[in-house]
Amino acid sequence: MTTRSTSAWRAASIPSPSMPWCASCAARIPAPVNSSFAEVFPSWKGPIMEQGNTQPTFNNGAGGVHPPPVDFNERLREWVFGGNVVAKLGLLILFMGLCFLLKYLAGNYVVRIEYQAAGVAAGALALLAWGWRIRLARPGISLPVQGTALSLLMLTTFAASKNYHLIPDATAIALLAIFVGFTCLLAVLQDSVWLAVFGIIGGFATPVLMSDGSGNHVALFTWCAILNAGIIVMAALKSWRVLNVLGFLCTFVLATSWGVLNYQPAHYLTSQGFLILFLLMYIAVAMFYARQQAPRLTHYVDGTLVFGAPLAAMGLQYGLVQDMPFGMAYSALALGVLYLCLAIFVMRRMGEHCRLLGEAFMALGIVSATLAIPYGVDDRWMSAAWALEGAGVIWTGLRQRRTLAWCFGLLVQLASWVSFLRAVSVMTEKTIAQSHMSIGFAILAVAALFTALQFRTADEQTLKPFSVETGRNLAELLLPIAAVWLLSGAWTEVTVQLDAYAELNWLVASTIAIAALLYGICLHWQWRTAGWLAQVALVLASAAFILLTNLDWARNTGSFVDSAIPAALMLAISLSVVCERRHAADPDAPGNGAMLAFSGVAWFVVALPALAAWGSGVAAVKIPFETLPFSWSLYLMLVAALATVALLVAQRRAWPQLAWLSVPAFGAQLFAGGAALLWLYLFDELPDAALCAAGVMAWVAAGNALALWRRSGWIAQGTISTMLHLQLVAMPLLMIWPALRVYLSGMTGLGDEWRLYLPAWGTMAATAWLLHRAARDAWPLHPLTLWHRRITLRMAVGWSLLVAVAWNFTSDGSMAPLPYVPVLNPLDLTTGFAALLAIAYWRAADPEVKARWARRMQLAGAAGAWLWLNLMLLRSVSHYLGVPYTLDDLLASQVTQATLSLAWSGTALALMRHAAVRIRPRQWGVGAVLLLAVVAKLFLVDLHSRTDFATIMAFIGVGLLMVAIGYAAPLPRRGGMDNATGNGAA
Repeated sequence: MTTRSTSAWRAASIPSPSMPWCASCAARIPAPVNSSFAEVFPSWKGPIMEQGNTQPTFNNGAGGVHPPPVDFNERLREWVFGGNVVAKLGLLILFMGLCFLLKYLAGNYVVRIEYQAAGVAAGALALLAWGWRIRLARPGISLPVQGTALSLLMLTTFAASKNYHLIPDATAIALLAIFVGFTCLLAVLQDSVWLAVFGIIGGFATPVLMSDGSGNHVALFTWCAILNAGIIVMAALKSWRVLNVLGFLCTFVLATSWGVLNYQPAHYLTSQGFLILFLLMYIAVAMFYARQQAPRLTHYVDGTLVFGAPLAAMGLQYGLVQDMPFGMAYSALALGVLYLCLAIFVMRRMGEHCRLLGEAFMALGIVSATLAIPYGVDDRWMSAAWALEGAGVIWTGLRQRRTLAWCFGLLVQLASWVSFLRAVSVMTEKTIAQSHMSIGFAILAVAALFTALQFRTADEQTLKPFSVETGRNLAELLLPIAAVWLLSGAWTEVTVQLDAYAELNWLVASTIAIAALLYGICLHWQWRTAGWLAQVALVLASAAFILLTNLDWARNTGSFVDSAIPAALMLAISLSVVCERRHAADPDAPGNGAMLAFSGVAWFVVALPALAAWGSGVAAVKIPFETLPFSWSLYLMLVAALATVALLVAQRRAWPQLAWLSVPAFGAQLFAGGAALLWLYLFDELPDAALCAAGVMAWVAAGNALALWRRSGWIAQGTISTMLHLQLVAMPLLMIWPALRVYLSGMTGLGDEWRLYLPAWGTMAATAWLLHRAARDAWPLHPLTLWHRRITLRMAVGWSLLVAVAWNFTSDGSMAPLPYVPVLNPLDLTTGFAALLAIAYWRAADPEVKARWARRMQLAGAAGAWLWLNLMLLRSVSHYLGVPYTLDDLLASQVTQATLSLAWSGTALALMRHAAVRIRPRQWGVGAVLLLAVVAKLFLVDLHSRTDFATIMAFIGVGLLMVAIGYAAPLPRRGGMDNATGNGAA
């Protein structure tokens, strides 16, 4: 319904004084369905359903009925294009006029900035007064209003001073101080921590915002001290932890920032005084907080302040006294004395309920005094002393059942480790060699091992309030640390004393010795973690072997001893012995598989490469050319041989895990095949005999391994089995094309086109053979015939089609030295073979797949055949008429354009005639679209060269064909062919 008709209907349906409703008009309106409802509610103006009508009508109260309401789109269209357009345009003009007026006023009349600032300040004060007035009635609104007002006052003051220079900086700072103090006062009076936080943030932001860049630290720190004094007062009255922490962070962040940017040695005295003052202030804040919270017995020790304040202060103190002799030693000692005195004061004067705070101060005092040692003595001696001291303190604490004592001993142990690492990191290699640092490593290792044994044997009474599980966990943590110290010491000593292969061999030997020690601890104390660490040590030895050789293990040194072979054999043999012992003791023990995997790595990654490098030098095999170094091919052969041996041993001893050592055979086959493929594709040469032999050995070993795995039930059907089987099948298939291409490249008298197409025919022949074997469910596709049919063969057939399509677009089908013949040239034959492969694959598909994809495959086949026909025509034009087979030249040829027009018209005729006979409107529509493309091509492309004979013939031919289409292929209708012909619709 259009807008005009809707308006007319409404005009006719609404009664007016000039056109009253007549009886005849009312009589034509159907009666309501529910007459009783109409009788009861005669004045109802809502919708009433009529007989035979699903749309509601509306009674107007006088017997008349309005038409049904229009839909939303109709209303929207009517609102946009209909209605009072003048009023809508007037509103738009008024809106634009107001925008223009505002812009004019902003550009010509400006209110002075003094009045603006005063207005904002007055408004903020009024807002603050209103917020204070409603504080009792509406506290949820009062506090945000007060905070907003105070923030406006602070920002206005800042802007008036820094941006517009209306007031001096000193006056602005004084006003900001008043606002901050007033904010904190309001916060205390109303018990609002967040209002106090807001005030403190504003207070600490004041020196940053109002800074003139002079770097006056006395003024800065005085201001911070005043703010912190306010925080102390509030801490004495309120237990607001967030305010305390915020003040602490702001104070020390500002102090650190100033120290990094502006500190000079001349500022030492004042800076030292303020640093001490700030530390004492936040110690007082922590004590006030503890006094407030202790009666409630809830988290009365604020760890952030109690421990953070001295840490932050010592960090800044280091920056102050780093150039002074023993400056940090005296500072740490003074801090320790301070906290010890504070601990005594808290324990004696603040009562038993603050005992935890006193113990915290006591711990800080002891730690600070202990820290004075490293700043006064050499790091190496200090580390050894601390390690032994920590072990002794732990032993004493456990004997006396003092938790704090052995916890402190652990911290001392940790400090000794850090100190020792720091000392070693700054030493030169020569100094380490002369000082025999392995002794220090050994001391740390013995201390850590002794501590681990103490915690492992401690009972629940000794570890109170912790559990026995805590002690076991600490032991489990300390034992690896002791092992790390032992390994580090041995490796450091070997590294600085030896070099070359001697270093490598002794490094591996020492690691194996440490692994044996750990394994002995595992057996004596029944400590499984030690056994795992022994295995980890062996793995680290293998990794160290690979890293120290810098992956240059294939070098032939000419000597068995002065090479990596001894280390490699030690690793492989030791790991193999461990695997055999573990399997003999408990075949199902956890970790057997991991250790066997590491053993395999030792053999395949360490031992066999070294043996291959040495064997290549001994054998001194000379071959005409090498695809890979002979040592690599020899290594692949050794991998295949060792995998076969492991497979046989696993079968004889019923050791399924050992069968996994045959997995590298698949890697060897993949590497050899990949190298051969890379050589074939990149260098157009056949691989050398050694690589071919290695590839064949690996392919046989991998095939036997996969078959034995399936027979023995060691591997189930799944993704891994499928991928391995795919590798065995796909590698030879991928080699056919490049191998034939390289072989044919040496034949003379054969055109380049035949050298391109014949290898593809070989691959297609192999694909056809695999399709035949898949139909019989036979080797090499069994037992994954269905999977290969769905994946491998589908990819092979798809590759054939893709190659055929690509060559159809890039090649002209030449068949030198023979002349070009359509259909019987190598390109068209290749296309035909690919099509036959696709048809054969489709015929072997499942019936369900055929039923689901039949229609689409028919369309795809028809489209492919039509495209092939067009390309064949273009190649024929190129060969027989001498038109270069390039896109630009073919498009510029009028003969080509005419040929395409006639071919497309003929195709359209065939499609539309077939559709008219079979009553297929969609097919007829496809032909119609193709015919429309022809017509468009004629008028948009061919018409520009209408004087050319070929174009004229194209117009004539297309015209005749269109006449034939109109006569023989009218638009099909479901009523039958006779109806369509009678209608004459085309």
